[in-house]
Amino acid sequence: MELSSPRLPFELERLVFGHCAFSRPTSIPTLMLVAWRVKQWVEPFLCRTLTITSRGWRPTPEGGSVMLSADTLLSLLGHGLDGPFWRDTTRHLCLADGYADALPIILVAFPGIEDLRLAEEGELALFSALAVKRLHTCAISLFQAFPLDHPFYSQLTHLALSDTIHASDDETTIAFALPRIPHLSHLSFGYPNMISMLLLLLQTCRALRALVSVTHWRAPAYGGFAGELAKDVRFVSLPCTDEIVDWQSGAQWGLDYWARADAFIEKRRSGEIDVYSG
Repeated sequence: MELSSPRLPFELERLVFGHCAFSRPTSIPTLMLVAWRVKQWVEPFLCRTLTITSRGWRPTPEGGSVMLSADTLLSLLGHGLDGPFWRDTTRHLCLADGYADALPIILVAFPGIEDLRLAEEGELALFSALAVKRLHTCAISLFQAFPLDHPFYSQLTHLALSDTIHASDDETTIAFALPRIPHLSHLSFGYPNMISMLLLLLQTCRALRALVSVTHWRAPAYGGFAGELAKDVRFVSLPCTDEIVDWQSGAQWGLDYWARADAFIEKRRSGEIDVYSG
């Protein structure tokens, strides 16, 4: 039974429950049962970070993100969780797989997305109205979807590329376009066939603070580029065996490979770590 007045001061109680919801999203369904006021406080945290996948996973303590199928999402939207609820709360969205049929509704329901992870190519143009700050996508799809003067790039700071580049024309397009994203401060890639572009990008992307080579199983061989890359403190090679879980951790708690790269670079700049480490 709900008490007539909270045992703690109102604002302090709200702060405590908000901290619990933010730090452990899996506790939110239980917290929502405490009292109506608590439900109103913590429910928005439930949908702050969403992953849409055909596997329909539930929240996990490790990832902290609500994972649900497109069918489940459509069901939620049909039962009152729509309008301002999504618009005002959901900021991080990962579209992993199995979302094609729900995409038209997703585009309407999530206008406030700032962090987008898009698994499939060819759909990015549909998200042109978003003010995205962080994006995980294919570079070729990105530059085909939006010309370089498009407002879509105006707030983009973190870009994770999933390309496997085979054609020299694609490499030329990427090398030309990336330096023209005005506020691009963090750039990552996960395929070794982009290694030949690294030194050029470090020279031409003037706002760049971190260039991250994401390694999934073993570090790529940087060959003749290794020595020059090691001299630039902004270049970091980091392992990441599950990028979706890493993305969820970053969206929920700010603990992802971007954060690890920033911390490592700061230690190199301060001399705590040798400049040739990384």
